[in-house]
Amino acid sequence: MSTHWCITLISSTDNEETAYSAARAVTASYSDVRPPVLTIEEAIKQGMVFPKQADDIVMGDAEGSASS
Repeated sequence: MSTHWCITLISSTDNEETAYSAARAVTASYSDVRPPVLTIEEAIKQGMVFPKQADDIVMGDAEGSASS
C-alpha cells in the first residue's frame, strides 16, 4: 500500500503577481519514487486494485430521481 500526499499552498496577497511569485518559490522533493503503473496487468501484479466491488449496483431512473 502506498501513501500519497497533497501539498497545498495558501497565500493571502493583495495581487495575483505576488501569489504566483509565492507559488513559484515552493520546491518539493520526493523519495521512494517508483515507475508509473500504466496497465491493468501491472496494477494487478503490484496489488494495486480494490479487493471487492460493490454488490448492490442498481440501475434506475436518473432523470426522475433528479427531478424529485
